[in-house]
Amino acid sequence: MAKFHDLNIPFTTDKKQLQKLIGSAANVGYEVVAVNHVVRDKKGLKNAPGPVELQNIDIANLKVKGRSLQQLSRVTLILKDNTTFARMSTDNAIQSYDLLAVQPTTDKLFLLACTQLEVDIISLDFTQRLPFFMKYHPVRAAQDRGVHFEIIYTPAINNTTARRNIIGNAHALVAVNNGKNVIISSQAERVMEIRSPYDVANLGLLFGLSESQCKNALSRNCRALLMHAISRKSVRSTLSVRRIEELAPKECWKVEANDPENIVKQTKTSEEDDGDVGRPKKKRKR
Repeated sequence: MAKFHDLNIPFTTDKKQLQKLIGSAANVGYEVVAVNHVVRDKKGLKNAPGPVELQNIDIANLKVKGRSLQQLSRVTLILKDNTTFARMSTDNAIQSYDLLAVQPTTDKLFLLACTQLEVDIISLDFTQRLPFFMKYHPVRAAQDRGVHFEIIYTPAINNTTARRNIIGNAHALVAVNNGKNVIISSQAERVMEIRSPYDVANLGLLFGLSESQCKNALSRNCRALLMHAISRKSVRSTLSVRRIEELAPKECWKVEANDPENIVKQTKTSEEDDGDVGRPKKKRKR
């Protein structure tokens, strides 16, 4: 069974409040959560915070089902111009987060995020009327690159105007990408705002998604997003070198298997075995 994800738990310096938010998400059925740090300029950028320590009571429901909770770190960069985070792909502080999201504020920045930026999530402020139209080619380019679009549901619960704008913008997005590469997150600042995965899936019907797409927006799409994040961070380091002395005793077989002398012996043995196939065996003399 696919795990349910909530990839947008707002970061706060109040550790008790953050612990309550993550614990509440775990109690209603989420197995993967991401703590989101929103950054508007370089001054607000800091290293990724570590996982929050939870008590057994916070994840009691998951333990009953034999499951565990995975905590991830996420940063969302507010893009106001092309120069604010121009070197995000080489910035160690940005790359230290597990997930990288951007929120473009103009049409040109939205096109840049969809076609060029190496990010995992494009999160738009759906509570307001967007200053640009959802166009097919940029959205399709992002979709082909494995980038996902985020719909946040909490403002739709608290505010009537925000609900109307979110539903309209979500329908515009779904009409362009056919409901693919969409994730639904909470961005809940209070415990009472967090909804169970099945309630959120029902809410996704209002956004124009089908029943299967609503469930995928909380599970399969999020899993694909995490795989995209791993590949994005490992694409520049595909080779790792270790000394033989650093290998654990259980891993010593790897050295023996790659020893040139052993490879030659195995090759000769396999060739001899292949040559004997089909030949009648000689009877031994008594």
